[in-house]
Amino acid sequence: QLLLAMKDHNFEDLQRFYEQTIGPLAEHDDRKQGDLIRTLNGFFEANGNLAKAAQDLDVHRNTLVYRLERISELTDMDLNDADNRLMLHLALKIQRVLATLPTT
Repeated sequence: QLLLAMKDHNFEDLQRFYEQTIGPLAEHDDRKQGDLIRTLNGFFEANGNLAKAAQDLDVHRNTLVYRLERISELTDMDLNDADNRLMLHLALKIQRVLATLPTT
């Protein structure tokens, strides 16, 4: 469904997918001046390696673990599940695509 939305330039479906997956994190970050989206990005950039992600994000490993637990709570997605990780990673990629579009 996501691939078809991209092929057909159906950005409303992409926006909806983003809001359903990453939306709670964006809202949290806006409200609390948080870093959950940045943390999730760092986690994926480090291929799930907690030590590397913590180092790259310049946070203590325990801080990273706490943030990942918070991400799981807010998204209602277990990060140990490969399908959930894929959905969240896709949502982050979609966020980048949507950010390049002109606002209407």
